[in-house]
Amino acid sequence: MEEDKSRVVQIMKKSMKKTLSIIALLLLATNSLQADSFDISDALQSGSFSGDVMIYHESIDATPKAGFAMGSLEFAYESAKFRSFGLNLGFRANNEFDERNDGDYSDGSEPRVLLHSANISYEGDGFEAIVGRQELDLEWATDFHEALVGVFTPSADFTITAGHTIRLAVADPDGPMEGFSKINGNDGAQLLDIAYTGIEGALLKAYMYNANDIATWYGAKGEWDSKIFGFTIHGAKSSEDATGAPDGVIYHIEGRLNVAGTSFSGGYINTDKDAGVGSMDAFGESINPLEEGNRVYEVDARTYYLGVGYEIGAFSLGAMYGQTKYGSDKESEINFSADYTFNDNLSFGGIIADVDAQNSTEDYTKFAIHATYTF
Repeated sequence: MEEDKSRVVQIMKKSMKKTLSIIALLLLATNSLQADSFDISDALQSGSFSGDVMIYHESIDATPKAGFAMGSLEFAYESAKFRSFGLNLGFRANNEFDERNDGDYSDGSEPRVLLHSANISYEGDGFEAIVGRQELDLEWATDFHEALVGVFTPSADFTITAGHTIRLAVADPDGPMEGFSKINGNDGAQLLDIAYTGIEGALLKAYMYNANDIATWYGAKGEWDSKIFGFTIHGAKSSEDATGAPDGVIYHIEGRLNVAGTSFSGGYINTDKDAGVGSMDAFGESINPLEEGNRVYEVDARTYYLGVGYEIGAFSLGAMYGQTKYGSDKESEINFSADYTFNDNLSFGGIIADVDAQNSTEDYTKFAIHATYTF
């Protein structure tokens, strides 16, 4: 059985490497782009700029109390296409204004300015290739990556994403950033994600990730939504490479209901009793529904959650309760959120997250507010 699994993994690796090699050759085939056949300068000047400015304040009611205030600025540029090529650049700058205690924001080692996006893309008939720093939004690959990614659309209903990532960074507007660091030494990791949307209201997905000498993980996900009902079924398993290391497993189910402008959701998340999720969350995750969710991916974690949301005009309100039992311990959490969109550019929001930990000395309540202007 293990031999068959290894053979499948090797076939998948070879397939992904061949696909990525084709993408690389397409990106390198620029000798046909003669300077007299197009004007790169015009394409660059016709590009678009965007960005946002956020003011954020967070306080933690705990023992001891903590908190900080900060500002964040993001600026992005996307060129017009020339001969199907495009250029994308983006950076974020974060800086704290105040700390309740020294070190509440960070230890000072994080970058204050980060060039999180710097890539060249090429669009062909039914595919797009992107090389460089870019944001990924996949099941187990999120935030910003230095990667080579190909997105293939053989039909309107199928999307195949294949990639090789070598570095990972985090550039959120509500906390210290994390600069690009290597993924799995010099080996990086490979990913393959196949999505099908040919059924009205549905998304069917299968995927596989591989990090040499760490783990290979794979999973499947199904979602369906109508105007009133919806559900998600998602499962994933890792095959850990370390000798004797147990394999990670996670299952997630969720049901959704929309009635008269009010949305309801409820779900259950379960991880392996010996390994939790294993190595699957090494460079991103997308399942945890809670603001904090400190124990969702723990070993032998069973999380139940219920949520409700309501929108009226420019206001949106939300609440969620979750409880995670991990081993013989448990942790509960209540979230309250409110957002107001003043206009297309300006919005305000806040969230309260109250955590009731197994050890009462670790209980805390987080209060956060923000104002964001986009341009």
